[in-house]
Amino acid sequence: MYRNLNKSIMKRINGKYAEINEMKALLADTDYHVIKEAEGDYSVPQEILDARAFARAKINLLEEEIVVLEEELKNNIEEVIEL
Repeated sequence: MYRNLNKSIMKRINGKYAEINEMKALLADTDYHVIKEAEGDYSVPQEILDARAFARAKINLLEEEIVVLEEELKNNIEEVIEL
């Protein structure tokens, strides 16, 4: 039972890390616009700013969810050890 549950939790954790990587790729892909604006005489399109804000917020949320899942996994492992 715990093995399947732990596999399920790990699969969810891995999925969240994959989403984080996608969001980080979006940030990396749009860094040029932000740097260009910082250097002057350019304005980052609002849709890019919105996408970057969404990506940062999503990363933060996913990281919080991972912490919860990792704690659940740890608790499951400790229960198995106690058995």
